[in-house]
Amino acid sequence: MRLRYSVPRIAWALASLSVLAACQPITYDIQQVIQAESCTDDAVAMQAQVEASGYMALTFDAASANVVGEPLEIPFGPASLLVAELNSVDTGDEVMLRYDARITTTGFLAVSITDIAFYKTPWEEGHPPDCSPADGPAVEVATDAIYGLHLRIRNPGPLPMMITSLELVESDLLPPSSLDWNNDQFNALPWVPAVQSGTMLDAGAPVLIADLPDVATGGPAALCRVISVYDGHEVRGITQVNLAGQPVAVHSTTWGALKALYR
Repeated sequence: MRLRYSVPRIAWALASLSVLAACQPITYDIQQVIQAESCTDDAVAMQAQVEASGYMALTFDAASANVVGEPLEIPFGPASLLVAELNSVDTGDEVMLRYDARITTTGFLAVSITDIAFYKTPWEEGHPPDCSPADGPAVEVATDAIYGLHLRIRNPGPLPMMITSLELVESDLLPPSSLDWNNDQFNALPWVPAVQSGTMLDAGAPVLIADLPDVATGGPAALCRVISVYDGHEVRGITQVNLAGQPVAVHSTTWGALKALYR
């Protein structure tokens, strides 16, 4: 299945911390949150495409009050198209989707969210989106002989983008309901910035290389949260990766120690 319209993209990836078993299939349980501002009044549908670096089984966990019923998932290949019916959402109102995913992959875990679009007519009618909502940064974890373990960040859109924040932390596994920007427990974690606040990414600019910071270990979970602003609209994303049971020493390993493996 090929999407007919390419609109905003928000992509992020966490280091899977599976470098000690890079060639073996590993199954990860993750939770993700998508929050996007509608760019039109009277939106009755939103779509988003989720793609993973391996086989993915996805289950919805929760949604904002302006989502009607349970969102629809349409799997195709390594990706899934998510479609949510909305209760006439206006410009600037946020729509949130939270879901669990089980991903079987080799090497690094990468998950991207793309093609977020809003519609003033039912999605199944096949009309184009009614506007182009905010793009988010495309982020992936990579390793090479020059930079070692690092983040690669780019702007996939035709307009400049500002990264308000992109932060990482290791923590005890949080309940899905705590993966919320208004949750005190979530905000109290010792987040470490991977990108300086206010970083601008011009359209077509070279990939930004960000060194992975040392993150205090506190439990078998790695979390990433990102906020970006594109064409005046904000997109937020949260990813939590459950590392419990994985063949890595999550309690004694930091990002710095992992980077040392490549030096």
